[in-house]
Amino acid sequence: MRARPLGQGAAPQEKVSAIHTLAQDEEVAATVTSDLLRRPTVIAQVKQDLQIPSPSPLPRRP
Repeated sequence: MRARPLGQGAAPQEKVSAIHTLAQDEEVAATVTSDLLRRPTVIAQVKQDLQIPSPSPLPRRP
């Protein structure tokens, strides 16, 4: 028996929970992550959420 698909009326947290359930398999998680990171708006949101610092320059050798 299949669960009903989540539609427009589903709460955001319900959708997130469904994605987490579906992505328990590592191969599925990797594929979905790769697909999502191809979306420019997703990348912008992830960068903003993580606030990834710029790498520090390597120290110079004497």
